[in-house]
Amino acid sequence: MKTNHIISFLVTYYNQKEYVKDSLESILNLKIPCEYEVLIGDDGSADGTLDEVLKYLAIFKERLRIFKQSRDDGVTDNVLRASNLRKRLLQESRGKYFMTLDGDDFYCDKEFLKDALEILENNSNISVVMFNYEKLYTDKIIKCKLNMQSGIHDCNDYVRNHYSHVGACVLRTPSRTVMKNINNGLYYDDNSIVIFQLNFGNIWYIDKCIYSYRQICESIITSLSKLEKDILYILETDSCSSLSPKFKNDMYIRNRWSILYIYFRRKKFKYLVENEYYENKLKLSINNNLFLGKYLLLPKSDSVVENEIEKVINIIKEYDLSTYENIKKWSEKFNNMLEQIPQNKNIIIYGAGMLGKKIYNEFSDTKYFNKILWVDKNYKIYKNLGVRSIEYLNEANNYDYIIIAISDKKTINDVIDYLSNIPTLSNTKIIWNF
Repeated sequence: MKTNHIISFLVTYYNQKEYVKDSLESILNLKIPCEYEVLIGDDGSADGTLDEVLKYLAIFKERLRIFKQSRDDGVTDNVLRASNLRKRLLQESRGKYFMTLDGDDFYCDKEFLKDALEILENNSNISVVMFNYEKLYTDKIIKCKLNMQSGIHDCNDYVRNHYSHVGACVLRTPSRTVMKNINNGLYYDDNSIVIFQLNFGNIWYIDKCIYSYRQICESIITSLSKLEKDILYILETDSCSSLSPKFKNDMYIRNRWSILYIYFRRKKFKYLVENEYYENKLKLSINNNLFLGKYLLLPKSDSVVENEIEKVINIIKEYDLSTYENIKKWSEKFNNMLEQIPQNKNIIIYGAGMLGKKIYNEFSDTKYFNKILWVDKNYKIYKNLGVRSIEYLNEANNYDYIIIAISDKKTINDVIDYLSNIPTLSNTKIIWNF
């Protein structure tokens, strides 16, 4: 299929010199059945990324355009920086269709564009042709399971229940008038790009893996703790709700775990995450009038706001009562433990069974405690998780609290008797009835 319509590849980099070859070569290797352009957005790289990109000018020639974003623009939020760069590239693009490519990723299929463009050209009601993607680790490749049937997919169901990397999508470029609406949302990144497109048409899914998503520890998302991701997801919910109001309730349902998790921990949530990250996200939420970000990150608001928050919680509750009840029940136990333990204390978790794992995973993900020692009588079974032998308790000086993470009451009493005979723990408070 030959056509004069242009497809625009929007490629963004930040200090990704070592990946430039993989990403740009993957574009060169594509069988592209039309004219195309490549727009490079660099977020002020200092490692020579642009020097690597410039080597491809002679290959792409007039098809390649480069745009630089200053690091001195006062924006410190990494997702917002990436969003601003993508907005700029989209506004500068000339294509009827576009794709996004993160600088450390690459296309792993050469022939997908023919099918995608045929669908878009012959179906004006389709705004996104979506493919599958793979996760690339240092030692393995995992093809993701999207659980979507090939063909047109319901937009509301996608927003609620599914995800494919935006890099695995061919998207119809919005009109210049519509494009201005992108600024209504804080973020224009990954899934928010896809959801914005659903304002103007449907998804057509093709079950073919075309995009390799590199999993590196220093990436924007993978470097975050679970709690930090939860904050990011509620800001994503706010942003997508602004970009695509008709999917607002679907976004509440999509990110229900993060919303409920923060909602039930509001009283002390600010103490659970790294302070600078929390303050930056709260400030961002206030400055951009983000409803969930502005109010869920604070312990309490006025009655009018609380009523609005309850409406959100009820939407989630009506859709998924089981998740609501499970998170509420566990959060009550979690909050009860925090009520008994002041901030910045050294704690011991005794028990590495199901309850112990849950407590350790929750506590180790927070910034609330100073030091955590995790022990179990059968530590060898859990040694790969970082569990220590109970013999360490004989040397466990300066620990303030012991949490007995065991459900069986008789075993709890036996452990209390055992702990009471360890001299180093004579001043350590035991918590078990949570």
